[in-house]
Amino acid sequence: MRLVFQIVVALLSLREAACLQDPHIDTRAYALDSLAYWSKAIAGGHKIGPLFAKMGAFEDRVPSISYNFIGDDFAGLQSSYMSVLKRDFYEGDFAVKPARSSGEFVMERGTVFPTPILAMKSSITASVRRTWKHVRGSRANVYAIWLVRDGWLRLTQHGRTVVSRPGEIVIADSTNPFFAEALVDANSWHHHLVALIPSHVFQSFVPGKLNVERLPLDCGVGDGRIVRDIFALLFDEGSRMDRGAASALLSEALKALGRMIGGQSTTDRCLSTIRENRLQQINDYMDMHLSDPQLSLETVAKECGISLRYLCHLFQASGTTFSTVLRRKRQEKAREWLSASHMYRKTITEIAELAGYRSVASFSRTFRSEHGCTPRDYRKRLMT
Repeated sequence: MRLVFQIVVALLSLREAACLQDPHIDTRAYALDSLAYWSKAIAGGHKIGPLFAKMGAFEDRVPSISYNFIGDDFAGLQSSYMSVLKRDFYEGDFAVKPARSSGEFVMERGTVFPTPILAMKSSITASVRRTWKHVRGSRANVYAIWLVRDGWLRLTQHGRTVVSRPGEIVIADSTNPFFAEALVDANSWHHHLVALIPSHVFQSFVPGKLNVERLPLDCGVGDGRIVRDIFALLFDEGSRMDRGAASALLSEALKALGRMIGGQSTTDRCLSTIRENRLQQINDYMDMHLSDPQLSLETVAKECGISLRYLCHLFQASGTTFSTVLRRKRQEKAREWLSASHMYRKTITEIAELAGYRSVASFSRTFRSEHGCTPRDYRKRLMT
């Protein structure tokens, strides 16, 4: 019975790892995690959740060395790293440009779930060229998101070259040719994180064609900082996290990335909120002082603590003017009072005064232009 149990657990674990069908995921490590989960679930008589369901704590792994080179055999580095590149990333031509007689090149593997995140540290300028031949011959279908920490990263794709500096993000689509070059800084050092996001996942947060005109992206503030900090956290701690928590963090990072690429950053949203709050303050003040015939643009600006120019700008940005908004508010309030049963005893003159009109003639003339009849006729129509 124990043997049958072990076989069932092993088959379930291997089947789940195979279902991933992702060449970038370390299926052996994933299968070990899965094995522990299925063993615990079956032994405890628990219901088995769907693939990628909440699975509890993992084996306590830290970022591990995926490839390590120290020395002067640069030709050996160039040839031996090709297999690592294909295993961890995608097929492409790898090249190095040593500036000294010896150097160091290290790739660290962080988490593999919910997406592979790796780190490159190098004292050697290194590059990857992915051609149409590589694209057609490889089933890799991911977006590579680089977060530069030291040095620079030069990326050419779709006929455009961008240079990402420390604190910036650059993105490449593996289904199209590209050339990426990791350049060392003045201290002969380069360091970056790279997250490999399956295309269908990336495009669910960033729909449509990637807008390369927005690259590189600043990851020092707002949404960029959210992306940077979450990827760093997943790289360092993803293997020890609850899988549901790790997936939720990745989703938040990709949402933030989508906002940045789509053009609505945290800064933009903050500015938008400030404008909305100002407009609300202005509208509230106007509503409270509609009966004042002296209500003017200058008065509102002064009482709301803003400049006359900025007040005009706020209305223009909303596609209207102060006088238009004031007229609309007064007409709406007058129509409401003319329709209300508790206001029947109020004369047309009194309603005109309550709505802030200087004279009943001005009120009647404006009302007729808006509603096609006089205030008196409007009231009569409602009473019959």
